[in-house]
Amino acid sequence: KIVFNQTKLQEAAEELERNFDRRIRLAREDLKNLSITANFHKKPIEDILEAVCLALELKYREEGNGFLIYR
Repeated sequence: KIVFNQTKLQEAAEELERNFDRRIRLAREDLKNLSITANFHKKPIEDILEAVCLALELKYREEGNGFLIYR
């Protein structure tokens, strides 16, 4: 189970990297301080990124062995 409670996007990305062994980059410096509150239980990383990006009005795309989150 992954729980984000007013978690900064940078910290959330680091947690996802640890859990899924995939690199997650933020395209812009100002994205790292956005916060997210959400709970995920046994979801694929793509589903989690989709939900996080939807909540924060962001987008993501696959890049090599990881993902890029951007506006």
